[in-house]
Amino acid sequence: EYTDVQGHGSRRVVHPYFLEPRPESRTVYVFAHDEASGAVRLFRLDRISRARVVRERFEPPADFDVDALVSGSWGIWQAEGHDEVVLRFAPEAAARVRQSFWHRSAQLTDLEAGGVELRLTVASEMEMRPWVLGWGAQVEVLAPPSLRQHVAESMAAGARVYAGG
Repeated sequence: EYTDVQGHGSRRVVHPYFLEPRPESRTVYVFAHDEASGAVRLFRLDRISRARVVRERFEPPADFDVDALVSGSWGIWQAEGHDEVVLRFAPEAAARVRQSFWHRSAQLTDLEAGGVELRLTVASEMEMRPWVLGWGAQVEVLAPPSLRQHVAESMAAGARVYAGG
């Protein structure tokens, strides 16, 4: 028995293929073949309210490759499409940005003023939103417009909270 993020419950039979711990949310996800959808889906373990082992045995397919499955995601999201993300980091963040491995599509460009630009293609910019916000004023989102708008609105709302209104 599983409850999704919107609170909808369902009963499913799944064949677990891979466990993925996510330290930023302190939870574990399971990539599993879902008999209801006939596809490999992602389930948060803490949203499973009841489970039982069935007698049927299964083997993950020989061609199952979790790295290929999430190759376009920022973390673990599986989504259709591709978002081109461009971020400009301030000089005080540049050293940390240069020293980190971000994503297989990441391209870094040093900027004249000492900052750095990060370009990458991900399955969905939505998964990146909390991470980008964590950089505060040290990053400016140049693309896509949806991510730029989300960050601008979130930072403006935060500024109002700290300004007392």
